[in-house]
Amino acid sequence: MDLTSIILSAVTGGVIALSFASITKAWKHAKEVNDYRELLMNFIERIGIPLSQEYIVQASEAIAIIQCEEFKAYREMVHGRSAESFPMLNSDLLRSIPPVMLKEILDGRTAFSEIFIFYHCLDFVMEVTPGSAQRSYNEFVKEHTKDKVSSHDDFIREFEQCEIISTQRHHYSSLLKSRIKRSELNIGFLKSLHDELAGSGLKWRLRYFWKALI
Repeated sequence: MDLTSIILSAVTGGVIALSFASITKAWKHAKEVNDYRELLMNFIERIGIPLSQEYIVQASEAIAIIQCEEFKAYREMVHGRSAESFPMLNSDLLRSIPPVMLKEILDGRTAFSEIFIFYHCLDFVMEVTPGSAQRSYNEFVKEHTKDKVSSHDDFIREFEQCEIISTQRHHYSSLLKSRIKRSELNIGFLKSLHDELAGSGLKWRLRYFWKALI
């Protein structure tokens, strides 16, 4: 074998080795990106949408309770009721996705910038849960009336007629109403994002693989 053939063989072997390494690296990268896509989809399907829907249900129930001005009816409404604290409904899991990966997952869509706004919107909702609003309202009523009433009848009268308590009913109801509205918008955003990212993992992995190669 002459020198030229040896050089050509070496160059060809190097190119093949380099190409194989690039393909392997791109395929591994595509798997990593798709794993994050599936994490995002799992959040949407198992946490984001269903828990936001449940939040709306429980917040609506809490508003009805807080706005109730008749003490007897109020007591009946709160009897045996417990509210979910929604510990998973926050942005922590989503924030664990590196922005560089998120950019590839969303492939330059408008949602790439919108999802960072969504983080704050989700945390805004969780600043006031149905349970925390109801507990805060109950605590206010307790503190407000403890030095003003000397009998159960006095308490009922204060509960039903006090303008200050009425103002607090409006305050806590408004806090929850703003979270309900935001939750509805959050659900709409997550549904649109889910539609964009739907499809088999293989389809998306091949897509990310091709982008990594070029």
